[in-house]
This record gives sequence, C-alpha cells and structure tokens, in this order.
Amino acid sequence: MDSNVGMIPLLTHFALPVPLDELIFASKVKKTNMFEWTQERVLAITNNAIYNIHKKQIKRMININDIGGMTKTIPPSKNT
Repeated sequence: MDSNVGMIPLLTHFALPVPLDELIFASKVKKTNMFEWTQERVLAITNNAIYNIHKKQIKRMININDIGGMTKTIPPSKNT
C-alpha cells in the first residue's frame, strides 16, 4: 500500500462528503469506454465510500454499503 502515500495530499483538495472518511486505498487507474478510449482516473476507497476522481473533481461517489461486488476487467493479450 505504499502507492497510497502519494494520493493522500491529492485527496486533501476535495471536500469529502463524510468528514470522518479514512483513506484505505488510492491508485491511478485507466478507464476504457466502449470505443476503447482511455482516461486516467484516481480510484479512492475510504471506510465509507468509493470515489472516482478526475482532475481534482469527484466524478462519482458510491456509498460502501450500496456496493454488492466489484470486478476487474483484464484486456486480452495483443500477442495472440
């Protein structure tokens, strides 16, 4: 979880909806849409919510109690 250390100052720029949020994990991720365009985001997970952050703006906040599961998509290898 050493990658989280660099994200903590970034998250202090946001007025998080729950003032007692404790950062559990944060990392840069690439979001790919149906046209295969990619955009870089910061995925932050706190004890209360999951945040999708783009350019110092919270794009989406999902309450942790509303989440039933998560998946990770692995793109197919280009060497096949």
